[in-house]
Amino acid sequence: MSIEEFRQFGGSTPELSINGLKSYGRLVDIYDGDTVKIVLPVFDSYYKFSIRLNEIDTCEIKSKDKVLQENAIKARNRLFELLTNNKVDAVNSINGKNDIKKALDAEVYLVWVECDSKDKYGRILANIYKDKGSTKSVSEILIEEKLAYRYGGKTKMTEEMIKKELNIM
Repeated sequence: MSIEEFRQFGGSTPELSINGLKSYGRLVDIYDGDTVKIVLPVFDSYYKFSIRLNEIDTCEIKSKDKVLQENAIKARNRLFELLTNNKVDAVNSINGKNDIKKALDAEVYLVWVECDSKDKYGRILANIYKDKGSTKSVSEILIEEKLAYRYGGKTKMTEEMIKKELNIM
């Protein structure tokens, strides 16, 4: 590559985007109740993307508030259950983040992903479904089960507002 080859590309060069991509992808990690890593087929190859569930937020795993932290773990575990049909419990030897990662490494779990734009951290915003024909996204289910709340990417709720919204006072 030479400088001359790059001369025509500057700040106005379009960013790589997978906005609008609808595809099955392999679930490879679940960070929390609203952030996952999925391998998607793009440009005749496979790439891993950090994906944020579109239009929802869940409690933070690293919250100093124990009640919110417990709810964050419940949301992450429920997301795992929704996308894999496996329970998070001692019977299945799946008790936390490391066990979830091992389970996702050991088996191939395909999920239906409908990509949107990126969030302020560069993660792909997407609606994720267990299967292509699913009528509800996992985001909708988490909201119904009071494990997530609607979030448009603007100002976050205070911890007290989150507790009230999720009925975890």
